[in-house]
Amino acid sequence: MKNSIFILIAVIWFVFSGLFIAERFGIENWIGSFILYSMGFYWIYPYIFSKTMYFPYSAEAFTDKEENNTKRMILFALGLLFSSMVSML
Repeated sequence: MKNSIFILIAVIWFVFSGLFIAERFGIENWIGSFILYSMGFYWIYPYIFSKTMYFPYSAEAFTDKEENNTKRMILFALGLLFSSMVSML
């Protein structure tokens, strides 16, 4: 249930920020923004819910263990950067 609510809030924020904050016009802008937002969400979601994180084009999995905390935090920070960049620009 928490996962569904989190995803719903993320989708609502994407639409809200696109309409009122970034004021996107045209399907090209929405598609490009959706791709970047999805890339960010790909790392935010597993970090918050302590699931396994994957780096794109790599077979290495970062589980929620002590030795992977730094790698997980870097991916989470990149995800926040992508998502916030799309929401504000």
